[in-house]
Amino acid sequence: KQWYQRRVRGILIEVKLLEGSIQTSIGSNLPILAHIGLLTKFLADIPLKPNHHAVCVRMAVTKNMNVRNFGIASRFLELLLSKGVPDKESVLLKLSKCKDEGMIDYNVPTHTCTKCKSSSSPAFNRCRQCNEPIRWCFKSYELIDQP
Repeated sequence: KQWYQRRVRGILIEVKLLEGSIQTSIGSNLPILAHIGLLTKFLADIPLKPNHHAVCVRMAVTKNMNVRNFGIASRFLELLLSKGVPDKESVLLKLSKCKDEGMIDYNVPTHTCTKCKSSSSPAFNRCRQCNEPIRWCFKSYELIDQP
């Protein structure tokens, strides 16, 4: 339980720090926003109590739609629909936008699988070639590309 609490708290603090740097940053904020999208994707993948999980999933949807990661957003929108959310029409509207955009993730870094060395998207929790889990460092908040 404490492991989850520390990880969730750490990711939320990192997101807040990154969002603060957006306001003061000069130039394109897209790399920062894309990293926030990826952070919230991993946050939403952490098993939490249902009410806390729903908040994290909604955050992941919002942040990933903002950076045009429609595949990630659609996966979480479908999860919300399966849970029977009260704002079903709003969720369906967002899901429709994701489908209109081909459910493509435009701003997700490529990840090199530590096992088979193929490039894959961290939008999935496992490598599409060999099914190896995609690992995430909860200290640096970066993808782990080395064994």
